Amino acid sequence: MKVVYKKRRVFYPVCFGVAVIMSALCLKVWNGRANIVSKAVNFAVSPLQSVSDSICDGISGIGGYFRNQKELLEENESLKKENAELKKLESRNMLLKNQNDNLYGYLGLKRERTDFELVNAQIIARTSSNYTSSFVIDKGTFHGVKENMPIIDSDGNLLGVTVSADATSTKCLSVLSYDVNVGVYDERTGNTGVMSGDFDAFSSGKCMIKGLVSQTDIKEGDGILSSGLGDVYPRGLTVGKVESIIPDMNSYTLSAVVVPESTQLEADDIMVITGFERVYE
Repeated sequence: MKVVYKKRRVFYPVCFGVAVIMSALCLKVWNGRANIVSKAVNFAVSPLQSVSDSICDGISGIGGYFRNQKELLEENESLKKENAELKKLESRNMLLKNQNDNLYGYLGLKRERTDFELVNAQIIARTSSNYTSSFVIDKGTFHGVKENMPIIDSDGNLLGVTVSADATSTKCLSVLSYDVNVGVYDERTGNTGVMSGDFDAFSSGKCMIKGLVSQTDIKEGDGILSSGLGDVYPRGLTVGKVESIIPDMNSYTLSAVVVPESTQLEADDIMVITGFERVYE
């Protein structure tokens, strides 16, 4: 009985030690396998993680792109509005400048031509057909305007003549119209003639002085002024310049093609000569 007891005393500690060693070995093995599994999982998941990160970055980039696009569109709209406002301001300033220039010319002309009675007006309508160029101004009989009064611009250039008037507006004909006749003279030579609209010259914005005798000393570039003959136009209004001379072999006369210094198409603010002192030379 004593021998068996001694064996048991030795056997149990040995088994316990073996169990501890085996447990330690199993734990080490398991840890190794765990590391291997972990590495395998990381290896398998890593590409997916990269793709996921790329997708997230892409989504973030797209969001940023659309945000930038929205900001750019809003900025563009703001710049468009600002540009439109600047254009309106520029147009308004240009209109004021033109009105001031015309007013300055009007006052200067009144100081220079004290023999004129002037009414300033604006062209409010224009028509052109059948070799007649007409326009309407915003002044009428209420302002002292009536038919057969000369129309000039702020520089004193002849534009046309009034033909009919009501209380607040007046119809006028341009010097280009075939039925408008103006007594004129050559500023260089003093030779006189009658300028009128012409069917052939109308389309190119020119007038004609016809029936000049072949000995008339008229040349290209000569200035043409109103002669003052008759009761409609005062003497000395600038009419235009001679562009060319056309001989008529049948009648042995000359015709001068005249380019008006100004036309109603180039003017907005005009003046009506409602009265003037007649000078005959």
